[in-house]
Amino acid sequence: MRHTPPFPYRPEIDGLRAIAVLAVIAYHFNDRLLPSGFLGVDVFFVISGFVITASLAGHGESSLRPFLLSFYARRVKRLMPLLIACVVLTTLIGFLVITPGTDEFEATWSTGIAALFGAANISLQAHQSDYFATSTALNPFTHTWSLGVEEQFYLLFPLLVFLSGFSRQQVGAGRRLALPLILLSVASLIAFAVLNSRDPLGGYYFFPARFWELAAGALAFLVWRNRGGSAEKGSGWPLPGFLAGALLVLMVLPRSGEPWTTPAVVLVTALLLLVLAAGQGTYGLLTSPAMRYLGLISYALYLWHWSVLSISAWTVGIHPWTVPFQLALILGLAAASHHLIEQPLRRARWSSRPSLSILYGLAAAAAAALLLVVLGKPLRGHLFTGSDGAAYRRHWEHRIGIPGTTVNGTLCHTGPEVTPGSFAPYVRHCTTERRPGDRRHLFLLGDSHALALMPLEQHLHDRLPLQITHYSRSGCPFPPSASGHESSGCWAFSRQMLDAVTSAVRPGDIVVIQNYFRSHFGDGDDTRNMQIDAAGRHVLGAANKLAYYRKALEDLAANLGARGANLVILGEVPRFLDLKVDPNLCIRQWFRPWLPPQCQQPQRQSLAGYRQENEALNKVFEAVAAAHPHVHVFDPAVSLCADGTCSSHDRQGNLLYRDRDHLNELGVARMAEDFRRFLADRGLLSTAMPEGNAKTLDLH
Repeated sequence: MRHTPPFPYRPEIDGLRAIAVLAVIAYHFNDRLLPSGFLGVDVFFVISGFVITASLAGHGESSLRPFLLSFYARRVKRLMPLLIACVVLTTLIGFLVITPGTDEFEATWSTGIAALFGAANISLQAHQSDYFATSTALNPFTHTWSLGVEEQFYLLFPLLVFLSGFSRQQVGAGRRLALPLILLSVASLIAFAVLNSRDPLGGYYFFPARFWELAAGALAFLVWRNRGGSAEKGSGWPLPGFLAGALLVLMVLPRSGEPWTTPAVVLVTALLLLVLAAGQGTYGLLTSPAMRYLGLISYALYLWHWSVLSISAWTVGIHPWTVPFQLALILGLAAASHHLIEQPLRRARWSSRPSLSILYGLAAAAAAALLLVVLGKPLRGHLFTGSDGAAYRRHWEHRIGIPGTTVNGTLCHTGPEVTPGSFAPYVRHCTTERRPGDRRHLFLLGDSHALALMPLEQHLHDRLPLQITHYSRSGCPFPPSASGHESSGCWAFSRQMLDAVTSAVRPGDIVVIQNYFRSHFGDGDDTRNMQIDAAGRHVLGAANKLAYYRKALEDLAANLGARGANLVILGEVPRFLDLKVDPNLCIRQWFRPWLPPQCQQPQRQSLAGYRQENEALNKVFEAVAAAHPHVHVFDPAVSLCADGTCSSHDRQGNLLYRDRDHLNELGVARMAEDFRRFLADRGLLSTAMPEGNAKTLDLH
């Protein structure tokens, strides 16, 4: 039996939606305008929880199956048509200008496919895509992570509603629904707090760590309904205005406050939903025609704004003079798609059977996903209208490697796909064949910073009688500590690397390690707390993390020394946290007539500042080297910090970095010859390759 929904239309909720979407759009145009404008997504979560609970309260199916089918059919009709249209059109336009083969190209089609099935947040978390990273803005579907969170909420929440009897309006059902919501919310909020300190990506994307926000909206509805579905009236009551002001203040605070501003925004939004009522000044502002209309098209605005801004980033950029045109395009696309796609298909009768409506929506999503698979795999690059020329290939990407061998970034920079059972073939792929003149073996090991040094391996392999092995995994420091790492897969892989190398080295061989040391073992900006102590607890604080890593280095040094092998620690590369440009955008194309200013604007740091920033690290490296004669430390500043200044660009204005801490091929080339001389000066090299066999490092 179907009941008339007891939830009247509340126009002020559309006004709150307008505030949320405008905050997100302002943040994405320029994060300095509204430093915490991304919290608009959290406002959406609370509103969604409130509205979904209201909609389920009005449906009284007596059995679970028709209740769920009816709910999911409504959700499919509400969300799918516009999402599919946005994903398909954005992909077709995006692939005209997104450079094929880049990480951003791969992320675009894979995230787009995941978005069609409510899994974009899972995909982004799996690919370690930081929502706040510069490169993430180049993925036109990053914003769909929030849709994934909501759609995963829809899988659990209707079951709670039905089992509590709330949808059938049974006596006491509100309390029966509130109890599990409160318990699950407490657990979810704890997960949010813990993950924010230990795994910020998980805290941001992981649905269980976001459940509490949607549940807050659901609980607000239960309170509102229990109160009779009304709030106190009267323009003299200051609380709504105070809460609305608090909401705006929270959004102008620095992003660093996210761990506590998020709960504050959730609480403020839930309270606003409870207290807003006709007759208040705040209510009048929120229900003005413009705010109501923006709220009504907020879903379309949210979808299209990121597509426009992301493709703009690949093309003309975002400048003061482009903003009016970009805003007009966003508003035009949102209004047109709302009136021509979203509303008509939402109201249309797809089928007399909800199950068929769901099937039609899933079939359309599958067809769109198939199109993205074809464009992303067999037809990769066929739509691209730019020049994939020599300049582009100068920058680091997964195609780098040693020509003529299987040692390359695709095969040898790995992730969870390498398991204990597949490690042996991985080792074979990632070691060059031994040439007749090769006298020693060089192993390069570490995280993504080791991957960035693959051009260095090419340089050495071309000039010296060296066999090369490369093992690396993102976010996975080498050598591993004895007690563990938060990622059990990372720790297991590092242990396998350690075993493989120590069993393969021979006297005179060279083991080179490079990691993002400051991130793994430092404090402050861009640091991780993923080391585990013997009791299974996270190791906190730079001093404690470095102590664990020093023990791992000492063990590795002793192990290699016993085998007559050498250890070279390649020190921390200078980093530039304010370098917010992707090298792919520094290549001029017909659709990119103006390069971003950052392409020619070097970031600089004094050599003294660089030394001070890495003082604790360097002391550990020097102590290990002092205790073990076969351990050597190479200082990248020798090559990268000329005249007492470390710079992100060379003197000709060429960018040396892929991002704020990874060198590109040009940056590695600046260091390569100094590193070769360093090895020679310490007697680590035997006779060089015959002159006729030596090659230059090919940057083209």
